Amino acid sequence: MKPAKALVYLAFFLSLFLTACRSGYPNKPDTTFFTFDGRVVFVGIEGGFFGLVDDQGNRFLPDRLPADLMRTNLPVHVRARFLPPAPGFRMWGRRIHIEEIAPR
Repeated sequence: MKPAKALVYLAFFLSLFLTACRSGYPNKPDTTFFTFDGRVVFVGIEGGFFGLVDDQGNRFLPDRLPADLMRTNLPVHVRARFLPPAPGFRMWGRRIHIEEIAPR
């Protein structure tokens, strides 16, 4: 490989690496809690899973959802905090950790 071409590749991968290191997502979970009213939805992709949609249409992907609340269109009140993004197959909604959830 010619030295000039190698230098171009090195510069490209170095800039890619530095950009990835400065992503806009925090590395730690957010400790600020928020509440919302919404409903439980079943998302029929990648084998299917349950998510939450608030009254404004924002989508949330909970890390856990109690089995007794896994009912489509069930209205709920949620207290949660945001989690950092994680690689996975469920590319739907923003990840959250549920602290409290109750039917409305």
